[in-house]
Amino acid sequence: MNTVLMVNTAWMEDFLLPVFICVVLPCVIVWLTSKTRRHELDRKTELALKAIDSGAQIDPNFFSKAAPAKTVKEKIFGRLTTGCTLSALGLALFGVALFGKDAITSSFYVPLGGGILLLLGIAFIVTYFIGRKQFAAEIAAEEAKIGKE
Repeated sequence: MNTVLMVNTAWMEDFLLPVFICVVLPCVIVWLTSKTRRHELDRKTELALKAIDSGAQIDPNFFSKAAPAKTVKEKIFGRLTTGCTLSALGLALFGVALFGKDAITSSFYVPLGGGILLLLGIAFIVTYFIGRKQFAAEIAAEEAKIGKE
């Protein structure tokens, strides 16, 4: 006689999912980041050794991670982009909470998360407009400097 084993899967949702999100996922992110940095350093070391073997001069800033500095305009537009993205995510979560199906709409955290994201997005957008007014002279000077080059 065939019997079907009934498995209670509620423990998966109550225990495994939070453990995966709070423990495994951050560990994987840290591991990938460190692996990428290690690979980049190994590649630069290999290039430096080949340059030394061939007798070429090595730039002293070869191993530095100095990224080009962002201009004021790029920083301000970054805030606008972040604000628009967070606002859109907040509105999407509100839409899901209002028009979604049973499991999602019964949760208190979906509209709460949507509200937080929406308010953060609005704050970034307000920061963009204030920064654009306050740094108008610096932005014009940077654009003139870029225009001369």
